[in-house]
Amino acid sequence: MKPNKINKMDLIDKISETVNISKKQIEKVLDSLLQNITDGLKAGKTVNLVGFGSFIPKKRHARSGVNPQNPKQKIHIPEITIAKFRTGKVLKDALKNKR
Repeated sequence: MKPNKINKMDLIDKISETVNISKKQIEKVLDSLLQNITDGLKAGKTVNLVGFGSFIPKKRHARSGVNPQNPKQKIHIPEITIAKFRTGKVLKDALKNKR
């Protein structure tokens, strides 16, 4: 693992070692998990993983902005849905007590 970063392959390797399942199967499960979280958020649903946290869809309202290449030009920034993450109690407590 790289210092200060854990990527998808690092997770797959670690999970594979822990549960003794092939990396290919772990990758399919992880891809499915991420796709289901994404689909839920796109449908406007909150995805709650008890103890870990909640992924919450939030609307960022439309607004006007300024073109950075031409500050005199006003541009319209459309409304979009973004994902927020709220930490669950178990994760919050684990991070407070890290040793």
